[in-house]
Amino acid sequence: MSVEQRENMPVHYSAQIYDRFTNGFLGRFDDLLLLRVRQEVRSNPGGRRFLDAGCGTGRFLLRLASMPEFNQLDFIGLDYFEDMLHVTRENIQKEMFCHRIRVVHGDMHQLPFVDGSLDFIASRSTLHHLADPSAALIEVRRCLAPGGVALIHEVRRDADPRALEIFNRLRSQAGVEESRSEEKYTTEEIRHFVQKADLKGEVVVLAPVSGYASLGCEIRIAVPR
Repeated sequence: MSVEQRENMPVHYSAQIYDRFTNGFLGRFDDLLLLRVRQEVRSNPGGRRFLDAGCGTGRFLLRLASMPEFNQLDFIGLDYFEDMLHVTRENIQKEMFCHRIRVVHGDMHQLPFVDGSLDFIASRSTLHHLADPSAALIEVRRCLAPGGVALIHEVRRDADPRALEIFNRLRSQAGVEESRSEEKYTTEEIRHFVQKADLKGEVVVLAPVSGYASLGCEIRIAVPR
């Protein structure tokens, strides 16, 4: 899929519907990213600053902030779309996590953070919303501190059909349209974005072939200490 003349693309339904979907129907997929976050945090126990880039309505951040094992982390949620951030702020206030989670409006193509200021960055199902995925990956790398890691999980167009069937079944239960596969990227296209970004450090693209994780792929960007 060409990124020429693209703009940042919102979801095709309201932030309130998106919030209901992500809060009530994505637990098994949340668990995959949670597992990876747990592994990376344990590998870098001195890390403090955690950004969810493209945080949507903040549900994943709220889950992390509620877990005692992450008490040392300072959380930041960033999104480009103000309707998402409005619901995020409401959710954080309702769950009384204003002291743990800071909300920032921003664009992943120009992250509002100084070089090397973040220890952990997570982003899920965001890449296909971006006008220029390679430029966003460069920004993610710029903001990582020595020893920092970014985990980018993205639904892919060449997903395993069984995983996609489960995902679409959950979307149907939530009253949400099926995933628009034509808007997603293949694993090869995602690897092209990574190659184009010419990132310095350890960069790995993993594309599982079975299980829930085969819905998408993971880009892991690690900065040497």
